[in-house]
Amino acid sequence: MMEEQVAEVQAWSRISDAFSIDHPFFKNLYYWEGFDISSNVYLLKTGSGIALIDPGNDYTAFHYLFSRTGLVTAPTDIRYVILTHGHSEHALGLFELLRSYPSLRLPENSLTVYLHDHAPGALKELAGQLGCRLVFLQDGQEIPLGEFTLRAIYTPGHTMDSLCYFHEDTRSLFSGDTVLPFAVASPDPVGGGRGDYHLLAMRILRGLGVEHLFPGHGEPVKNEAAKVLDGNYAGLIKKAIGLQCPWIEGAQMLLRKGYLDETIFCCEKVLEEDPGNRAALYLKACCLNDLGRFEEALSVFKEIEKSGASDNPLYFVGYGCALMGRGQYEESLAYFDKALSLAPGLENALIYKGLALYLSGRVDEAMDIEAFARAFTGHLKEELLKTYGSKDEK
Repeated sequence: MMEEQVAEVQAWSRISDAFSIDHPFFKNLYYWEGFDISSNVYLLKTGSGIALIDPGNDYTAFHYLFSRTGLVTAPTDIRYVILTHGHSEHALGLFELLRSYPSLRLPENSLTVYLHDHAPGALKELAGQLGCRLVFLQDGQEIPLGEFTLRAIYTPGHTMDSLCYFHEDTRSLFSGDTVLPFAVASPDPVGGGRGDYHLLAMRILRGLGVEHLFPGHGEPVKNEAAKVLDGNYAGLIKKAIGLQCPWIEGAQMLLRKGYLDETIFCCEKVLEEDPGNRAALYLKACCLNDLGRFEEALSVFKEIEKSGASDNPLYFVGYGCALMGRGQYEESLAYFDKALSLAPGLENALIYKGLALYLSGRVDEAMDIEAFARAFTGHLKEELLKTYGSKDEK
């Protein structure tokens, strides 16, 4: 009966009702929609007490919570406050709770506050003075909340203390301002924000397989979190390369800086409009090789091959490297030879041909190639064997 009553209270929305998904995590998760000076507030009922993920900056949220919902019997039911970062619209609700409900300041009722050590000093100092137990989270650290567990993902960029929280079972992400459904948050220089860090954080988040998004602002997103992440990623890349910069030029710019994943993303944007664009295909394939994703690289090189013969020797070097990365050492030799027929003396082709010979057991032939013998020492030898060698060689 209580859950039916709560579902009718519009101010605190139950996620299982909003999403029409009957999962215990969603049945125990509620949110209060934020506005200009307050973030969304998320409330999770657990067997060990209530957790607030970003307490916001809206006192009416707690007035409704205690007087209208039946979710809590007393303020001391709240045991945990989990902060995505220390901005006032996300964090000041902590002090509203402590000010309005003095019982939370008693040692036996003290709140456990999860945050990053880079959170604002004044926030940490005041929370400690008011009796909170502060837990400074590291990347990957798990937060046990009764029957549920959240994993902290350190995502600096918007601020240096930004954290996201991932619920593995439902593939749900609480993203604060790191990921928003309607915009890309700007870095806050006062809070140590940096656009390049934000870009790398987004790369990490895109690899989690997130399905549902609970942002700091805007409505929760059911099933289509990946689209929102891609949109934020694209926005951050555009900020890095210039809003008017064509994707292919951006790919080349990012490649020079060593941003391989972002180069691939730019190439894919080009290929959405022009699937046969050879420059985008070639750049994508080379980056996949450099990332050790040889099967994918080989598939892209084959796409280039379908569009006609290439007179670019580097294409054949890349194709050979993809084959070599798959352990097809003998097959790769024909591609290195083709590159050398187009550009005799091409050092990369000579080095990789020597490596293919070496890994196929033809060591004397490999060492007869001067460029290979000269390069195959020290750190470069270790890197080449690590990337292309067999398990025994590695």
